[in-house]
Amino acid sequence: MDVISREEIAAAEDELRSYSESELHKMIKRYQKKQTALLVYTAAVAEREQLNEEEYDILISATLLSWQAILKKCPSLKKVQIEKMEELDNRLFEDLELRIEKSDEENEEFIQEMIFRHTQPNLLGRISELSMETEDAVRGELKGIIFFAAKNVLDALIDACD
Repeated sequence: MDVISREEIAAAEDELRSYSESELHKMIKRYQKKQTALLVYTAAVAEREQLNEEEYDILISATLLSWQAILKKCPSLKKVQIEKMEELDNRLFEDLELRIEKSDEENEEFIQEMIFRHTQPNLLGRISELSMETEDAVRGELKGIIFFAAKNVLDALIDACD
């Protein structure tokens, strides 16, 4: 799959923002039908981490953005299996455990390197901006979890495009 450009990401975000409440509801229903495991995973992360409404909105927005952008590049996108999400979630905790003792500067450098090396660096970079560069809407200790959970969804979608 080609790298999704910043312009394509901005267009997908504009499209999502332009939806009326009923259009957004229909899109989420379609997402639930087409990618059940991703919605279940997102809801499970939100419950496990006790995300507030703003935090959940950021997580679901990042995952819907990933789905929309990947779907445009890969119309034959397969359905992600829950086992894949469990595998990625386990890796998330391993990654977070390794990062917990690092300084903020080291963690920021790690994430920047991860974005640079990712197969979809522009989209992962946008996810980083959504989750990390928020005002007071996201509690500091949850920014990394939201980022990595949204990255898991992105990685699963990329794998489902093969």
